[in-house]
Amino acid sequence: MKWQHYLETYYGYPASDSLYGPLIFHFDQPTRAAFFIAPQFGIPLRDLREEFKLKSTWFSCHPEGDDLVLKGKGFGHGVGLCQEGAMKMANYGYNFEQILKYYFTGIQLFDYSHLNFINQKIRENFGL
Repeated sequence: MKWQHYLETYYGYPASDSLYGPLIFHFDQPTRAAFFIAPQFGIPLRDLREEFKLKSTWFSCHPEGDDLVLKGKGFGHGVGLCQEGAMKMANYGYNFEQILKYYFTGIQLFDYSHLNFINQKIRENFGL
């Protein structure tokens, strides 16, 4: 099974251990975690997300027959810009404006120095 092979090969997961072995197929995250099973194994969930092309690190897994079922809880945090996604877009040649408009649809970008000019004119016109 690719899941077990990946964890054993890249992270030295002790799949043959009587205590930890069975946990490889039984993982639950009631709240978001950073590591698979426990931090001492050093398996970042982001690595599993990337390797298995998951949409989020917030997932659980359990066996069903000969299959392992991964059940996700989201598509990322959904509240803003994904740093890893933005970095990949930049590596593909997207510029900052394209990246920002992808994550924050409907926004308008402007030069901050123009805002200072507008604020100055407002103060002058209204005696502030």
